Amino acid sequence: MKLSIMKSKKKVIFTVLSILFWFLAWELLALLIDISIVLPGPSEVIVSLGNLVITLSFWKILLFSFIRIIIGFIIGVVLGIALAILCNSSSVAMHLFSPVMTIIRATPVASFIMVLWLIIGSNLVPSAITVLMVTPIIWQNLIDGFSAIDKNLDEVCTSFEISAAKRFKILIAPTLTRFLIPAIITSAGLGWKSGIAAEIIAYTSNSIGKEIFLSKSFLESAEMLAWTLVVIILSLSFEFVISYLGKKVSNNAAYAEKNN
Repeated sequence: MKLSIMKSKKKVIFTVLSILFWFLAWELLALLIDISIVLPGPSEVIVSLGNLVITLSFWKILLFSFIRIIIGFIIGVVLGIALAILCNSSSVAMHLFSPVMTIIRATPVASFIMVLWLIIGSNLVPSAITVLMVTPIIWQNLIDGFSAIDKNLDEVCTSFEISAAKRFKILIAPTLTRFLIPAIITSAGLGWKSGIAAEIIAYTSNSIGKEIFLSKSFLESAEMLAWTLVVIILSLSFEFVISYLGKKVSNNAAYAEKNN
């Protein structure tokens, strides 16, 4: 227990020192360039962020972007799970959707953004792009999860005529959880970055992406980096929450598997 606490403290200390090191490097580089339009220092960015935070429009923009991306993320997770279950139960569905998932993963995000912008309009593009980025990750990991289910144990369940609900609880759910949770965590970060990129390119109203675009256009580099910092904080916070919940679910699944 003490060893675990010591490791946690060391990790926190090294993380803080690492952040301070890179902030110092950023400050020195900004002083060396000495052109705030090109590279503002950390203090300028923090002041700019402080000026944004105290405005009502900042929180309104934050809320709209958050809602768009979260909606896309949830739809992407649900769709990925549904398609994985369908493909696992039907070889026809597998042959039908497998090339689509490959194409989505291989196609540049910007291409999807431009096409969807013309079809559904700028306000819906961020959610749609998030769905496209999240779905293939969830789908692929769950397909791998289904393949990893122990066939011998599955046969034992069949031989002993164990009910479908019991079989799902003791065999399928624990295996799939080990594949699904990392997929959700990975897709959370990717969903945020893709959603914000969609807002920038599609010039979505009331969005963080639009503010980044406008800041860049008016050469407000400090404000642009302040909005970028907001995206990083939101993305890391979202990943942290998802990771925390994922660990809880994984621990519960492992406990259930051990006691059954």
